[in-house]
Amino acid sequence: MNVLIVSSVMPIKGGVNSYIETIKKGLSENGNEAKILCPINSKINKISYIQEIQFKIIKRILDIDLFFYLAFMLVNLKIKMSVYFDIQKSKYDVIHCQDINSCNAVYKLCEKKNIKLVLTVHGHLYNSGTATRIIGKDSLLSKVLFKKEIQAYKRAQEIICVSNYSYELISKHTNKSKLTIIRNLVDTQLFYRFDSFTRQNIRKKHLITEEELILIYSGRLIQSKGVKFVLQAMKNLVSQVKIKLFIAGDGPEKGELIRYTENNKLKPYVEFLGNIEQKELVEYYNTSDVFVIPSISNLGNIEGTPMSLLEAMSCGLAIISTSSGGLGQLLSNYENAILVEEKNSESIVNAILTLSKDKGLLKKLSENAYNEIKDKYSINSVIKRLHNLYSRE
Repeated sequence: MNVLIVSSVMPIKGGVNSYIETIKKGLSENGNEAKILCPINSKINKISYIQEIQFKIIKRILDIDLFFYLAFMLVNLKIKMSVYFDIQKSKYDVIHCQDINSCNAVYKLCEKKNIKLVLTVHGHLYNSGTATRIIGKDSLLSKVLFKKEIQAYKRAQEIICVSNYSYELISKHTNKSKLTIIRNLVDTQLFYRFDSFTRQNIRKKHLITEEELILIYSGRLIQSKGVKFVLQAMKNLVSQVKIKLFIAGDGPEKGELIRYTENNKLKPYVEFLGNIEQKELVEYYNTSDVFVIPSISNLGNIEGTPMSLLEAMSCGLAIISTSSGGLGQLLSNYENAILVEEKNSESIVNAILTLSKDKGLLKKLSENAYNEIKDKYSINSVIKRLHNLYSRE
């Protein structure tokens, strides 16, 4: 099967692009042809990530509704042209779009060439936003984007929802028979749990003792991820427990988070890693004990099934999380995670203190999270479901 994966999402380090690269790898390893087309700052089949300074400039521009819409339509046109020229050279069985803009751009080409059109919905523009900004719910832009989303839901032949939240929302606007819940996937060959000897050596390399509890957050540094509440928790924790926090990723909130860290004398306990390569990230996961994801549900970018969460679980970390968006459907309180209240640093403090005192619970959450990934979210199990969906009449 020959699959073209199309995305209009801005190429920053984040879950959507990790998903794209992982399904391409999985499809290729299972005997399919797969290519990526991401026209923003990238070439066919190669995502070129936007740098921090570029991101800041683009964010300033896209904060203006008119400029956002113009950029949205220009990207639509660029995708349409790029796909048109590519399908003259290659014959595809499936075009798998990763957002509503790319779906709307290619649907006529798919009809003309008899190519199956599949859409994965990672988020909802009109009631949340993008990596750059929140879309005001009652704005003219929100109303326009709502119409665009409904068009995409009707035009796609198959729609993949990464959470129950998306399924319920989309089912109000199109035929339920073409909706399938397939949560995100993780490359368990890349993100894996190290043996205890290797883990001890890595912790020694980072000058970490066995008594220290190591936390890690990985993902975009945007307001809706709630990272500032982890830092607020750290302010209260450093006097009570031996602890350190790694923060991997980048985004518009980074400067503010660093200032908070410095102003509250947390620099010895918090390390900002920036955007790091996957192999290095795996090492930091295996250095850590707990993955923290305190996402907020009313600030845009509603969570589906975050790739970073699946990566951390695949490396055997215990999880502390809110139940924002799809998180509450993936995680069970005191089974594979401790669920905390949104925007509540005290709730995070209590969860961390609980795990620091109860090593049996820490081990239980770690094992259950690890086994959950093996059973449901490994690359092979998800690719089989995708292939069946691609082939469905």
